[in-house]
Amino acid sequence: EISGNLDETVAAAKLTATFGGINESTGGNKTVTALGQLTFSKGDDTENSAGAATAMIGGLVYDKIKGGYALEAGAPATFIGAFHKMEAATSISFTCGASSIQMDDSGVTITSPLVTILAGKIQLTKAVTEN
Repeated sequence: EISGNLDETVAAAKLTATFGGINESTGGNKTVTALGQLTFSKGDDTENSAGAATAMIGGLVYDKIKGGYALEAGAPATFIGAFHKMEAATSISFTCGASSIQMDDSGVTITSPLVTILAGKIQLTKAVTEN
């Protein structure tokens, strides 16, 4: 647990591997800069930042988690990388302020005061309703 800001710069790729879970908590902003980032965990991976969370990765971001993966930020969360791949056995969730995305065996749930989708083309395979 870090009470203030965390600024981490890795000149090459960052590799994190553990037989247990990972629980990171930052009391301020968290910024990670690296050429690549690989995470392997046999347990859950939980990252919490009271402020903004920023990951600027020049190449591959690969997370393979045997448990669940959760990321929570109290301010904007920004992830920049050439390729992102996240795998979790039970669930993946992202939370930022009042918005969240939860993915698990039951489906994908997006909760937010406002959802904006930007795409060149949007195709819906079934009839949908707006609540």
